[in-house]
Amino acid sequence: MLTGAAVENFIRRMSHSPLKGYLHFLSTPAPFSPVEAR
Repeated sequence: MLTGAAVENFIRRMSHSPLKGYLHFLSTPAPFSPVEAR
């Protein structure tokens, strides 16, 4: 479901701003696919 680029982008975003990334991860309707759910 998630592409390698999407996962890498999410990890990069998490490492750039972990708190913001984590809040975005929690606010998504589908936590298992945060990039696709935005």
